[in-house]
Amino acid sequence: MGYVCLQVIAGEFGKRYGPKWFLVGSMIMNSAACMMIPFMASKFDYGGVIACRVVQGLFQGFFFPSVHNILGKWAPPSERATLGNIVFTGVAFGTIFAILITGTISASWAGWPAAFYFFGSLGLGWCIVWILLGANTPSDHKSISAEEKFYIESSLQDDLHKKVPKTPWKEILTSMPVWAIVVANFGQNWGYATLLTEISNYLNKVCNQDISENSLLSAAPYTALFLLGLAFGPIADWLVAKKYLSPANTRKLMNTI
Repeated sequence: MGYVCLQVIAGEFGKRYGPKWFLVGSMIMNSAACMMIPFMASKFDYGGVIACRVVQGLFQGFFFPSVHNILGKWAPPSERATLGNIVFTGVAFGTIFAILITGTISASWAGWPAAFYFFGSLGLGWCIVWILLGANTPSDHKSISAEEKFYIESSLQDDLHKKVPKTPWKEILTSMPVWAIVVANFGQNWGYATLLTEISNYLNKVCNQDISENSLLSAAPYTALFLLGLAFGPIADWLVAKKYLSPANTRKLMNTI
C-alpha cells in the first residue's frame, strides 16, 4: 500500500521540487534496507525481512514518478518512446542480471548474505554516479553542450509554456480510460511478479530442472522482454512520426502486443 500511495505524492513532489534528489534519497534508503536484510533476518527472523521489504516498498514508490518527471524534461517528443523504452527495459535487464548472478554469489564462500550486500552496494554506487552526472533539467546540467541543450529545450517549448492546471482528482478517479490503464497495469505487474517469484520453483518441481542450474531458463522471459522493449520503442516513434497512428492508438497497439 505504501508503494501505491506514495506514487501520487512522489509525482507531485517531483513536479514542484525536482525529481533528482527524491530519486537519490529513495535509492539510498532502498539500498540500505537491502543490505540490512541478512542482519534483520538473523535477529528477528522473517519479521525482520518483512520490515526491510516494507521500507523498500515505501521508498520504491518514488522511483517511477521521478523517472517519468525526468523523462518529461529531457526526452524530445519525437524520441520519447525510444528513450522511455531504453530506460524501462532496465527493469528487465536488472532482473536478468540478478537471476544469473545471485545463485553464483550465494553458492560462494561468502554465502547468501553476500547477494544482498552486492546489490545494495550497486545501488549506492549508482547514487554517487547520479549525484555527479544527473540533473533535473538540461538547463541545470553542468556539462551539456549548447547544441544539445538547445535541441532538447526547443523541442519541449510547447510543454514548458503550458500552464499546469489544478489536478482534477474527481475526474481522474471517475474516468473509464484511467481505470482501463489501471487494469492493464495490474495485469502486467501481476504477471511479472508471479513469474519472477515462481518460475524457479516451476522449473524445478514441474519441469524437473535443478534449481541451482535453471538460471538461464529463468532469465529467458526477461531476456525476451528486454530485447523486444528496445525494438518496439523506435517502432512506436516511427509510427507516430509518419502519422500512421496517433500517439494514443500507438500506445494501445503496443499495450495489446
